Amino acid sequence: MFELVGAWRGMAASSDSPTPAPLAFPIKNKTPAPGTAPNHPKNIGIARFLFHTATNALLMTDAKRLYEHLCKHMTEERVARFEEVLAQRTRHLTLVVEDMFQDHNAAAVVRSCDCFGVQDVHIIEEIYEFKLANSIAKGAEKWVNMHMYSHHEDNMRTCLAKLRQAGYKLVAATPEKSAVEVDELDITNKTALILGAEKTGISDLVRQEADGFVQIPMLGFTESFNVSVSAALILHVLRQKLRRSPEIPWQLTEEEKIELRLAWAMRSIPNGPELADYYKSEA
Repeated sequence: MFELVGAWRGMAASSDSPTPAPLAFPIKNKTPAPGTAPNHPKNIGIARFLFHTATNALLMTDAKRLYEHLCKHMTEERVARFEEVLAQRTRHLTLVVEDMFQDHNAAAVVRSCDCFGVQDVHIIEEIYEFKLANSIAKGAEKWVNMHMYSHHEDNMRTCLAKLRQAGYKLVAATPEKSAVEVDELDITNKTALILGAEKTGISDLVRQEADGFVQIPMLGFTESFNVSVSAALILHVLRQKLRRSPEIPWQLTEEEKIELRLAWAMRSIPNGPELADYYKSEA
C-alpha cells in the first residue's frame, strides 16, 4: 500500500487501492488564463495541480525529493520561513463565511486566516460571488486553502455536511447574549467557526445545524462588530486557547506539511509547476 500525496485534507489513498480518493472539497472552476492550457496550475489552482500529481502516483518520498529540488530555486530565508509558518499552521480550527459580498471584508477574512495560522477557509456563494480586494488581502490567498461552494443547489448544506463528516463541531458567531462568550468556547474537538452575511447574519439553516453559538462581548451601544473584525477577534482568542492547550493535537501532520511545502514552493518560484514537471520527467 502506497501513501500518496494529497492536495487537500482528506485526500488520502483508499485502504484497498493506490487510487487517491476524490477531493474532499469542491474547487470553483475558473476561465482559463490567456495562452495557458485548461489544466494549467494557473487555471485550476495549485491544489488541483497536486491532485493530478497524486493520480500519477507521486509517492511521499518522491514528494520530499521534489521539494528538495524546488528548494534550490528559493533562498534559505524563504525555506526557513516556510518551516516557521508550518509549525504554527492548524486545521483544528477552520472558518466558514456565508455569502460575503464586500470585497474588503472577504480580503480581510482571508488575511486573518493566514495571520492566525488557519489553513482552510470555506466560502459559500449562494447569491454573491466572493471577491478579494487585493490591496487588503496582501497576497494572503496564496498561503491558505480557499474551498469554494458555488455549484450546488444548497451550498451551505453541502459545506456543513462535509465539515461534519470530517469531524468538525459547527459553531456559529452571533451577537445574541445567549451564546457562549468566545473565551469560554470549548475547542477540544475540531471546530468550524461560521460567520454570516454582512447584513443578515447567519442563515436559518446555520441556526438549525449549528452545534453551538459563540459571541464577542459588546460593551458599547453598537450591537456587533464588522464581520471581518469579528473573524479576527474570534480567531485571535481561539488561537491563544490552542497555544495554552498542549493536550490538543492541533498541529499539521507531516503529510499535510509536505503538501503545503510543495504548494507554497510552486507559488513562490517563477514557473514553479513547470520546474516540477521537468524534474519528474528527468527523474
